[in-house]
Amino acid sequence: FVRVRNVTLGLTVPQRFLGRLNAETFRIYATAQNAATWTKSTVLVPEGRSSAGTPSPRMFLVGANVGF
Repeated sequence: FVRVRNVTLGLTVPQRFLGRLNAETFRIYATAQNAATWTKSTVLVPEGRSSAGTPSPRMFLVGANVGF
């Protein structure tokens, strides 16, 4: 099986675009945990380490860091 556990994508906005926000730095980001699993197995947890036998939940987070 192949599993993508953690993925983070971010963008730091250049200062020339921050004039209206009165901010020195601005970064937006998105993070996904347990994003994808590809397997030929019919078992819910291919690595077999979960005590409940259920897959780990997917979690998505979107945010922004602003420095003034």
